[in-house]
Amino acid sequence: KNPSSKPQRSISYRLKVLTRYTTWFGMKVRNTLRRNVLLREAVRRLDLKHAIKDPEIAQMVMEAQDRVAGNTYQALNHQQRSAMEMHTVEWVIPELLPANDATLVVGSPKVGKTRLAIAMVRSILNQSVCLDRKPTQEVPAVILISDDQSAGDTAEMLRVVGILDHPKLLWSQRFRLTEDQLDQLLADIHEHQGAVVVIDSLRSITRSTGISENDQQMGNLVYDLKQVTTDAGGTLLLVHHGNKKNLTGQEASSGHSSIGGAANGAVSIHYLEDENGLPQKDAPYRRVVREARSGNGFDIVARITSDGGFEHVASFEDWRRQQVQEQDNAKKRSALEQPPKPVVTLLLTLAELFDNKEEPMCLLDLMKAAKLCRTSVQVKNDCNKGETADYNNCTVWTGRLIGEGFIAAHRDESKSSGAQRRRLLELTQDGRNYVGSCSGAFCPFF
Repeated sequence: KNPSSKPQRSISYRLKVLTRYTTWFGMKVRNTLRRNVLLREAVRRLDLKHAIKDPEIAQMVMEAQDRVAGNTYQALNHQQRSAMEMHTVEWVIPELLPANDATLVVGSPKVGKTRLAIAMVRSILNQSVCLDRKPTQEVPAVILISDDQSAGDTAEMLRVVGILDHPKLLWSQRFRLTEDQLDQLLADIHEHQGAVVVIDSLRSITRSTGISENDQQMGNLVYDLKQVTTDAGGTLLLVHHGNKKNLTGQEASSGHSSIGGAANGAVSIHYLEDENGLPQKDAPYRRVVREARSGNGFDIVARITSDGGFEHVASFEDWRRQQVQEQDNAKKRSALEQPPKPVVTLLLTLAELFDNKEEPMCLLDLMKAAKLCRTSVQVKNDCNKGETADYNNCTVWTGRLIGEGFIAAHRDESKSSGAQRRRLLELTQDGRNYVGSCSGAFCPFF
C-alpha cells in the first residue's frame, strides 16, 4: 500500500492502491498544486506514468471527492427511507443564496456582478430586500474578499449601500488561494460560525496557482474551496467572469464546465438588448437568471437603484413581451406620422367638422367636402382613375385610424338607399389630438 517502493503487482492492483491514495489526499490535502505534485509522484512510483496523465489524475480526484461527500449510488428500501434523517435546505436569503453551500455570481465585465454581490451582502447584514427576497435568519458575519478591484472602488460601493462601517462585515482587500492564506480564512470562519464568504473573483484569487480556468483542475479547486468553507461552517458566494456565448445561469460561466458543477448553482447577470440586439449598457436595468439545485430558479429583469440595490421589475418573459409591443406601437406611430397628401386633406376636413361639432359623414361625402372627388360622384364606381386611387388610399388609412381609436365609425341609421352598407366617420378626441400633433406633416397642405 505504500507507494515508496517500486510495485511488483498487477496494474489492476496498482490502480486500486492509487485510488485509495487519491481518496486520502482528497480528504487531507487542500492545496491543489501540492496535491497534484504528490499524486504525480505516486503515479511515478507505482509505475503508472505511461498509463495515467494529468487529466486522468484530475478525474480521479473529482471521483474521490464525490466518494468522500457521499455522492455514490445507494438504493434505499422503505425501512431505510423511514429511518433516514430528512435534511431540509437552509437559506441565507430564501430562494437566492442557500446556506452551507456554494453559489456563483456570473457576468461579463462591467455588467454589475460585483454590485449584485454587494447588494446581496447588504441584504444579509441589514435584513433588507434584494430581488424581492429577504433573509429570515439571524444576521451572520460576512467576510468580503475584494481582490478583483481597488480598495477605493470597493469602499465606495460599501459606502453607497450603507455597510462600510457595519460591525459584522470583515473585509480583506487581497487573497491568494494558498494553503497558509486559506488557513487564515478558515480560522475566521470558525470564529464567526455561519459566516458568508464573498470572494471577488475566482480568476483573481487563483492567478498564482498556475491553473487555467479552462482546465478541469479548476473545477477541483472550486470544489475544494467550497468543501473546506462549508466544513468550517460557512457559506460561499463566488464572483466569476462570464463567457462570450450570451448564455444564462450556470452555462454563462467562463472556463471549464466543472466550475459550475462544483457549486450549488449560479446567479448570472446580463445587459438587456435593444431592438438591434445591442447591449443597453447605459440603462439601469439588468436581466438576472438563477439556476440551482436548491430552490426555484428565476429569470427576471431588475433595476439597479441609486443606493446600489437590485429591485425586481418583471419576469424577463413579460418584459420582452412588453418591449416587443412597444416596438410594434412605435412602428405604427411612426407610420402614422407620414400620411399621404389625400389622407392629410381628408383629416383636415374631419378636424374642421369636429371643431364645428357637425354630424359624421360617409367617406365619399368627406372626399367631396375635401375636394378629392367631383360633387357628381354618388358611388365608388362613379370615380375616375385618380379619384379611385384617392378613395382606396383613404379607405386603408381610415381603417388604420379606426384601429388606433382616432376615428369613430357609425352605422348609417337613415333609410336612404345603401344606408345599411354605409359607415359614417368622425374624429374622436384622440384623433383630433393626433391631427394637431401631426401639424408638422400637415403644414405644407394647410
